[in-house]
Amino acid sequence: DEAFLERRRAGLTFYLSALLADSVLAECEDVEIFLELTSAGQLLNKLFEKDVFLNQLVLEKDQALALAQSRTVELSSNLDRQFGVLNETRARSRTSSLEKDAQIADLQRRLSQQSAQPRRAKGETALMETLDDE
Repeated sequence: DEAFLERRRAGLTFYLSALLADSVLAECEDVEIFLELTSAGQLLNKLFEKDVFLNQLVLEKDQALALAQSRTVELSSNLDRQFGVLNETRARSRTSSLEKDAQIADLQRRLSQQSAQPRRAKGETALMETLDDE
């Protein structure tokens, strides 16, 4: 039907005019490529090329993601080991500190005992002198 074809042609012309009136779409490379294609075969070939390209990009992104995940696991494992070493060092440091505190307390006790002994000896000497005088 000639009238139907004319309506379709007018609708398509209106649609393409509206499409190209938008400055963003008019400058879009994909729109330009689509309008330049002369056959469905070319369109399908372009779509296939883009599909292959996108699949390659997805594959590269998947590989990068897998590498990043592997690296994250490795770093997490290293971090866990380092925290273990740090906790062991802290525990040894606390034990060492407690041992040193005990050693200091023991030395102070010995010093006070040694300083008390000469006093007793002097006190005994004074007592002995007093007893000798009597």
